[in-house]
Amino acid sequence: MTNLQKTSSSKGDLLYLIRGKDKERDAWHYVLIDRLKLPIFKKDTEKGDIDILRYGKIIRSGWGKNPPDDVMSEIKSAYS
Repeated sequence: MTNLQKTSSSKGDLLYLIRGKDKERDAWHYVLIDRLKLPIFKKDTEKGDIDILRYGKIIRSGWGKNPPDDVMSEIKSAYS
């Protein structure tokens, strides 16, 4: 996964929407990044593919380029 977008912050952890390829298929993941791991996460994403589980917790994920509208609304409500 290489395309990331900060979406919100909550309780000191940061929520990112990460888009990329997973086994050659388009995929997206909402990931809560541990604050202490954030600098490493940002640096590693510039290098290319990463194992997002090393940096935090996956909140939601799915196939396709973008999350469905209902998922985006749910995440916004829960983490804004």
